[in-house]
Amino acid sequence: MIRVCKAPSCTDRGTRMFPEGDLRDLPIAAANDIITTTFELAGRRVVDIGCGKGGPTIHMARQGATVLGVDPDAARIAAAREAAARESIAVAFEEGIAQALPVEDAALDMAVFTNSLHHVPLDAIADALREAARVLKPGGTLMVLEPVPAGPEFEIQKLWSDETVVRRRAYEELSAVGGYGLVMQQEAYYGNTGRYRDYDDFQAQLSARNEKHAIAFAQHGPVIRERFATHARRDGEEYVLAKATRINLFSKAG
Repeated sequence: MIRVCKAPSCTDRGTRMFPEGDLRDLPIAAANDIITTTFELAGRRVVDIGCGKGGPTIHMARQGATVLGVDPDAARIAAAREAAARESIAVAFEEGIAQALPVEDAALDMAVFTNSLHHVPLDAIADALREAARVLKPGGTLMVLEPVPAGPEFEIQKLWSDETVVRRRAYEELSAVGGYGLVMQQEAYYGNTGRYRDYDDFQAQLSARNEKHAIAFAQHGPVIRERFATHARRDGEEYVLAKATRINLFSKAG
């Protein structure tokens, strides 16, 4: 399901942070599917770092893991707790930051960043990765899922939210995790697509997802529409925007 390559061979554009070839050729999978097919979750103790509203956190709990979701935003933590309660899923959520996890040393089997590492302040990313290593047992696994700064959807969204620098910095910091006792195991890429009936549907979906998107459409509507027309690919009755996510897996030595 996932095209896996050892890090030294994953080269493109002078770095390893991009997949080779066309994004449309990547295997398609959502984050929850990637997590499920990569790990046996039943009985594992896991921390979801930067858990947001708790989607992957709750998914891992459904698979039998004991999961703690940590996020610095109180409103997102409240929403995550409500979502877990609606499904009667036992999950712990705590407000906190990646660089100071409320977990004892060597207590967990897995630590996961799901599209969240690049949201850590740039000068704190190294500390966040060091914290993830601290809470893992020897032999434990760190999984980092990050959006690749490339592709049609990224080309549109970077008009108002260009995350090239922060996503690149997050990737560069992964090269230093050997100093925290973490060993690279795999690097892989998967694709995904945003599907929209038309431009208005694209605007509605993104605006509902994030208030910053709604503001951007109000300010840059004509330019965004033009970029949508340039980058969106027609697929039957829908318009498709490709995107990619990179997965890096590390194990804790010992």
